[in-house]
Amino acid sequence: MALLHVPLPSPMRYLTADAIQARLVSRNLVAKASTSGSPGGSKNPQKPILLTLELQPTFTSGLTAPPIDPALHAKLKALPAEIFTTRRGGGITFHGPGQLLAFPVLDLTQFQLKTRSYVYMLESALLETCGYFGIPTRITNNVGLWVSKKYKIASIGIHIRRHITSHGIALNVSTDLDKFGSIVPCGLRDTKMTSFHQLGVQVSVDDAARVFALKIAGQIGLRVETVDYKSLFNPKELHEFEMNEQLSL
Repeated sequence: MALLHVPLPSPMRYLTADAIQARLVSRNLVAKASTSGSPGGSKNPQKPILLTLELQPTFTSGLTAPPIDPALHAKLKALPAEIFTTRRGGGITFHGPGQLLAFPVLDLTQFQLKTRSYVYMLESALLETCGYFGIPTRITNNVGLWVSKKYKIASIGIHIRRHITSHGIALNVSTDLDKFGSIVPCGLRDTKMTSFHQLGVQVSVDDAARVFALKIAGQIGLRVETVDYKSLFNPKELHEFEMNEQLSL
């Protein structure tokens, strides 16, 4: 079986990226419902997918995060940046050009994964990706990936519905780190964000995405097949996504 690596046009609006992953999650849920109670489960499970992309400047927070103070909201909006509350877990963070976002959409039951083992799988794939480019990192009790006790290079925020995953990881490659200065990233005080470029490693987001796809596929014993995102959707769906991109910010 292959993990379908689907690079999205970038930088993309969060609104569009969320609509794309939501459509894929919905397909998985429909497939699960149609085979519920069938001996042996689904005969035609949805293929696991990894969306990779960069976002236009955006701040997101998780469902359980404290509400953003109105004064801070206005400050962030003026940067300029879009602001969204998402379905993922975790606190407020920044996304923008130079940051790799990777959203796996897969059925955990297909790979005998529990939530914690899935998070560890993401952390391990991130650690291996950074190691590939010569950056030593560590996994700690705080979710994400760290280069030291103080500096964090990648964040994780996931959503799971009926064992179908969405959202995922954010890895700083050449991100504008100054944008994190207005917030407490992921709610962790005394933490600073770093990036490949700040650490002296000149890598493109596309290269980081290709390596991360290989590493996460290796974690679950799959090969990688890269596909054009347009091949996954019908014309009506593609038009919807394109209209999201054309909306004024």
